[in-house]
Amino acid sequence: MVNAYLYSFARLRCSLESISRIFMASVERPDIPFVFDFTQNEYKLTSWCSYIARDPLRYQDCTVTSVDHRKSSGSKEHEYLCITILHTSGHTAFLVVERCVDVSSSSDAMKIGVQSTAPREAYDRLKTLKKLPKDDGESISVTKWAFNNPDRTPSVLQLSVALSVVSHHAPTYNVYAYQCYWYAHTASELLRLLFQGEDVTSDPSKKRQRGKLSSCNVPTQDSIAAVRDGYQVAWELLNNQMSEVREELQNNTMV
Repeated sequence: MVNAYLYSFARLRCSLESISRIFMASVERPDIPFVFDFTQNEYKLTSWCSYIARDPLRYQDCTVTSVDHRKSSGSKEHEYLCITILHTSGHTAFLVVERCVDVSSSSDAMKIGVQSTAPREAYDRLKTLKKLPKDDGESISVTKWAFNNPDRTPSVLQLSVALSVVSHHAPTYNVYAYQCYWYAHTASELLRLLFQGEDVTSDPSKKRQRGKLSSCNVPTQDSIAAVRDGYQVAWELLNNQMSEVREELQNNTMV
């Protein structure tokens, strides 16, 4: 009898798990522009941050689960961030954030800015992806942070404020100070410090390759303290603005 009961219970559990998987698979991908795009899109980063700030409630169910600092293989050795976003429905979205230069140029080397030494206007951009890149020879993960503390998980709105602060801190691209290496490291470190990121780097030895070109260290500015202070100011200002809007809406409904 006991064996028969356990067998029946096991079958019931399997059936319930199957139904759960079918239900989750049937949940449609969220229709949330600028994060859950149905096609791969590219945005100027400051414009993307403005889009998020205009309608923050639309993104309240989206949180950042990880930030992967990646390095391209080959001669360019470009560095950028891959960010994973989780929606409460269980769907995930993937964002690439990077600092480039001279986006109007047809030369890839010019766009990445590796060969440009004169200070020029930076072009920080964000791309939406269907899947994350892997360590497949084209790029490697040099540092990865996971945000597992539910009380400290960054929202998409907080992500947008952090990225905007980093971009505005150094709007000029300088190969000796504010290049892609600086942006990727500064943005990922800022998020780690603000939201208690956990180091989940798959191969810690790869960290030595961060910020290097042809095995040589590329000089960057240490801006972590400045952008952290800038974030606190920007976030407080945004919160005050949202409070004013909520209060105005409440007053209008009471009239």
